[in-house]
Amino acid sequence: MFKTNIDAAEEIARQVRLRDLGGIIVIDFIDMEIDKNKRELLRKLHEALKQDRAKTTVSEINELGMIEMTRKRVRHNLLKAMSQPCPYCEGGGHVRSVTTMTFDVLRRLQSLFCDSKERRVVLQVHPDVARRLRTENKDMLDDIAREFDR
Repeated sequence: MFKTNIDAAEEIARQVRLRDLGGIIVIDFIDMEIDKNKRELLRKLHEALKQDRAKTTVSEINELGMIEMTRKRVRHNLLKAMSQPCPYCEGGGHVRSVTTMTFDVLRRLQSLFCDSKERRVVLQVHPDVARRLRTENKDMLDDIAREFDR
């Protein structure tokens, strides 16, 4: 029973992180009678949860053999990752970031070349996106041109 609970504690910590669970989590371990084993199980659970960036609190094992745990989610906001505050309305809204737009342009260019026989294309993009395409992503742009012989 003790070994099974130790394995379960490690897997629970992994699954909680993987699924980014939040709130109150109740863990029902197999009943253990020996206090030393209960302390070791709690220590192992705390140790496994140290790898978690989220704020987590773990209670003692109650008389029913359960542990209550609270965890605050750390899910990254996709909107924040792919956009930036709007420069025109002083951050009241969001616009797609330069990085997001650069990769979107590259994807659309590939798609256009797949569907069309056009030899030349004129891209009209924001100056920051154009700068990024000419500097950091020049190799990717050249690869697309070479791949489609355009």
